[in-house]
Amino acid sequence: MSIATDILGRLRAGFSLAVPAPAAVRAEIRDGILVHLSGTALQRYYVVSRLRARHGFANCVVNLTGDTGPKDGWLFGYTLSDLFAKTVRDHRIVDFRPFQGAASGRMVDFVYFFLGEPERWQREAQSLGSKGLPCTIRVRGVDVLSDPERELFWRRGLFWEGDRAVIVKGGYRGPAQIDRFADDLAVPWS
Repeated sequence: MSIATDILGRLRAGFSLAVPAPAAVRAEIRDGILVHLSGTALQRYYVVSRLRARHGFANCVVNLTGDTGPKDGWLFGYTLSDLFAKTVRDHRIVDFRPFQGAASGRMVDFVYFFLGEPERWQREAQSLGSKGLPCTIRVRGVDVLSDPERELFWRRGLFWEGDRAVIVKGGYRGPAQIDRFADDLAVPWS
């Protein structure tokens, strides 16, 4: 039964579109926790500082841009797997203003979160090969919504509910909770 459930989960994630988040979803986001999956080897690119004393929920400040990591690829700084991931992932976002918010004139990147803790099929369907040990970044929905200009998208299935993915246009910078830090992470403490 688990194999059939995994296959259905992957299909569910594949046949979906991301549309602007409706008011009911934004209310759910405000009251919830958003979860982003990553790897410890990339933390040097997105952890801005660690917090000495926990500030309630948060133990660090992050800058998640959707464009995280080194650019040592062969085409515009992207590797073939980077280009595949961006093409397959971002083409399903219904965004009529793709350059809005981009000072460089390039298309704006997106950061993907799950609304709530992801199930196994969600983790596997969305894993694009993070580097290092896996880590989970949790952000309070109210912090994501604190910027009224921030555009949020909700991935919904074409024939059923999607994978509960929240897509943040342009990224997120603010307080977060990370469950595992890299041993060699050299960022300032605050």
